[in-house]
Amino acid sequence: MMKKREVCWLITTRCNQKCAYCHGFRNIPELSYEENEEVLSKLIRAGVNYITFSGGEALLYPNILDLLKIARQNGVKSKLITNGSLIANNEKVREIVDYLDTITLSLDTTRDEINEQMGRGRNHFTEIKKVLDILKNKDIRIKINTVVTKLNIDYIEELGEFLDTNYKINEWRIFRFAPLRELAKENEKKFEITNEQFKSTKEIFQKNYKNIGKVNYRDNDDMESKYNLVTANGDIVRTINKKDVVIGNALHQGVNEIVKIMNEDYDRDYLKDKIKVLVSYDNENVVNRFVKAINNIDYAEVVATAKNFDETFDKIMEKRPDMVFSRFDINMIKKSEEKLEQNVPVFNLIESDIGLKEFQNAMRISGNKINALVREPFEQRIENILKDYKEYIYK
Repeated sequence: MMKKREVCWLITTRCNQKCAYCHGFRNIPELSYEENEEVLSKLIRAGVNYITFSGGEALLYPNILDLLKIARQNGVKSKLITNGSLIANNEKVREIVDYLDTITLSLDTTRDEINEQMGRGRNHFTEIKKVLDILKNKDIRIKINTVVTKLNIDYIEELGEFLDTNYKINEWRIFRFAPLRELAKENEKKFEITNEQFKSTKEIFQKNYKNIGKVNYRDNDDMESKYNLVTANGDIVRTINKKDVVIGNALHQGVNEIVKIMNEDYDRDYLKDKIKVLVSYDNENVVNRFVKAINNIDYAEVVATAKNFDETFDKIMEKRPDMVFSRFDINMIKKSEEKLEQNVPVFNLIESDIGLKEFQNAMRISGNKINALVREPFEQRIENILKDYKEYIYK
């Protein structure tokens, strides 16, 4: 029997709803269609045979149908997680259903006012009903995702009765609100429920429904990734101890490297000790050389790449790397020092014409967190820098 190897591909962070409890990633740049074709090809060759397409709202990615067709041609089982609004309101989008094995619809309550308060929009329940009616005659597995929060906890039983009475649902998955990241973390007080409150609803979820095949109950302890996430820029991410850890990149790494990363026996605890690196340079070939060199070092990982000042600073704030390989910019170092204080990363400067005084001034501003100048040929230089850093940190 073929081993099941699954990824959840967050192909875009764009969304047409504003769910205030959402813990999805935000503002990650999308790859081009050609790049995503390459990612898909690598995933297939790495043995991935189940892909869950998600977002954001995955249907906002313009070429998702083309990717689904390629997946179907290669025997990959495709799932889609969607808020349903585009399928409900656009007949052209509905063709996508013919290339899916499973569709998961997000529905938290039957009540319009609660959907509005949660950020789904007042018409969300009506749109989901329309999608469920469209799916009645389709050969497709249907799942419902429900997030239990302070706002909708009193109406969960009502939702279950609606689904069971009107439709055939293969699986109903109930998640406890989890402030993992982004908006969910910002709005924790508005939505969080206690352990006792969540446990008190379990009897409702475990009723003997006639038309709901399975009820899957998820507490916060289950919210970490059960499989690998692939984000919109190709990063392969796992959520470990409630932290998102970039363990590779499906665009930049080879198939054999991806296979190793996808191995379910991969030592998760080991990831905690990896040196997290940001590579910033305006030359794509140089960036790719850095990424390849760093990813060949088992105690280091590239958590992000950037092309300019603003993008580099944003990635430093978002990813909190241990080390930055970047073209020299004293303002970047100064701004990082001001914002991060003692947590400013170590900088390695990719430049050949930095004067001694400039270099000394940069070191003074960064609190001596300038590690080295990196000049070509730099692969061996990178390895030596990372080795020295590792020995210094973990001595």
